[in-house]
Amino acid sequence: MKWINKKEFGKFSVEEYTEDEIIVEKQQNENEKKKEKENNKKILLLRMNDNENRFNPINLKYINQALDYIESIDDCCCLITTGTNESKYYSLGLDLEWVKPRGKSSFFNLLYDLSVLLERILMFPIPTISCINGHSYAGGAIFSLAHDFRVMNDNKGFICVNAIDNNIPLPPGLIDTMKCKINNPCLYRDFVLMGKRYGGLDAEKLQLVDKTSNPSTILEESIKLAKDIGYKDRLTFSCLKIESYKLISQSLLNKDLGQALKLKIFD
Repeated sequence: MKWINKKEFGKFSVEEYTEDEIIVEKQQNENEKKKEKENNKKILLLRMNDNENRFNPINLKYINQALDYIESIDDCCCLITTGTNESKYYSLGLDLEWVKPRGKSSFFNLLYDLSVLLERILMFPIPTISCINGHSYAGGAIFSLAHDFRVMNDNKGFICVNAIDNNIPLPPGLIDTMKCKINNPCLYRDFVLMGKRYGGLDAEKLQLVDKTSNPSTILEESIKLAKDIGYKDRLTFSCLKIESYKLISQSLLNKDLGQALKLKIFD
């Protein structure tokens, strides 16, 4: 794998994958497909380099700057997000150590900023792949679910929304994001209400993730998936997402805290 044009945003970086041409299937007519070479379609990687990759105002600022940069690249056909090879974490969600000394109002502000990020990933105008290299917990797990596709490490790491164990009631936007991505009611019960954690192989069987791969090839598997997805017209793809997730988008952005207002960990 070759990565070029690296740009850094705080402890996060964006790199461009380079290899041979990306092969894309294009519909010629009703009964015929033609494979064409797309020399100018880029796969971009957003690498999260802050070990546990927890969400606090500084990290969220840099992630959004990175996403601004990616959106500005017209010939980008897919975004992959991942942690570092050296880290055992994809993301552990909200930075509770940052927010605890600052109190409940800061927690709610941070929760809203996370909701804005989730909405942005959910509605991102190109296909997104979460390359889950390690543990993906709490808000990090929901961040992964907001992507269009997920590839998970089959050897180490769990995906888990452990709000029940941390006594953190979640706002409607985060709940709605998970409901729109998890169609199996038994899985939703176990994953969201019971806080059950899943390793990669179990997550794949339950369709929480699309694919699994060993640690040495997980990024290659994500790139292969990006190539299989190919190029999608950005305007059309964006419009389809807007209509598909319109209610989820509104739920994430309307600042309705719902039952999260009953949070007690700061009392």
